[in-house]
Amino acid sequence: MQLRINKIFKTQKKIGYSIESDKELKGIEVDCCEGVNSIVFSQKAKKAFERLSFNILREYPHSLIIKDSIIKYWKNYTSLENDRIFLGYGSMFCLRSINRLFLQSGDRVLGYVPQFVGYESDVKMWDCKYEYVSLKEDNNYKFDEDEFISHIDSSYKLIYIDNPNNPTGQVIPLSAIEKILKVAEKLNVGVILDEAYGEYMDSSNSAMMLVNRYENLICVKSFSKGYGLAGLRIGYMIVPNQLVFAMKNIIYPVEMPTIGRYVAAEALADSQFIAEIKAKTCEIKSILMKEWNTLKLAETSPNVSIMMISHQDKSINLARLFEQRRIKVVSGKYFTGLDLNSVRINIPGERKLKLLIQAFEEIDSC
Repeated sequence: MQLRINKIFKTQKKIGYSIESDKELKGIEVDCCEGVNSIVFSQKAKKAFERLSFNILREYPHSLIIKDSIIKYWKNYTSLENDRIFLGYGSMFCLRSINRLFLQSGDRVLGYVPQFVGYESDVKMWDCKYEYVSLKEDNNYKFDEDEFISHIDSSYKLIYIDNPNNPTGQVIPLSAIEKILKVAEKLNVGVILDEAYGEYMDSSNSAMMLVNRYENLICVKSFSKGYGLAGLRIGYMIVPNQLVFAMKNIIYPVEMPTIGRYVAAEALADSQFIAEIKAKTCEIKSILMKEWNTLKLAETSPNVSIMMISHQDKSINLARLFEQRRIKVVSGKYFTGLDLNSVRINIPGERKLKLLIQAFEEIDSC
């Protein structure tokens, strides 16, 4: 007997760098792998969690407190309607839901590389083609909106852009995003802006500023990165009016757990925390942002918690060199367009910084 599953799951292998068990961190002293905030935490979110009662778990989650908080948080930048906000188990849930809404076998999606490989992998699981524009090494992997726009045509169903970029940590200016949206809108192409690391850039640079101007824009947000709430698995997205009815056929209103709704609502209200996390990240990251001998830092923003470095010797397995020094990083092998001589590093807290600097200095002399 052989059950008749979708053949694509037999032929395609999902690519990702998520750690399934903490056993993978055995012997590791500094975890610079998972892109979570390990620097400072929201005290408001912590207190909200401590106040929760077990009784709230007995019923399905119906509270609109999180949607109300999202609307309030963005009110100085844009006006939002309750129906256009969809909640989910992390931003990856939202991305998969968008693909379910749009993609059919053989469809084409345009992105750039390197960027978040989880989305690229999910596109392929729908038996679709993920095509891309490569960031150029000789331009230090800086995003070029004009080159990207030159590849857009009506054959693409969707465009995917993560901003800030994962793995480089660079911030794409909102002006460049708007240029892409204008071109795609004329061609009836949907554009996904994945802002999983969005809290590390100025709110004025968020695509949330444009959600009422472009009917082809879907903005995806997460509480896993800057807010440091990865264990709650909470995310949301803003969709254009024309997609509300269809998206309601995919996403149930109870997708985000009650605990996540209350804690995330308090985190959103903690504006002081967001300013603090950006300042502390910049302070720590700036120590590593210098001219090295054999290591090169790709285009990045000092406020964003991740960065990408490459060793000039392309035969070097850079992730292995870090692991030999008890530091876990993400190997370039997990990102389309990169090789083993590159790694993504998540900025650690100050207590672990000394070990990371020491590793940089030792590896840089290799």
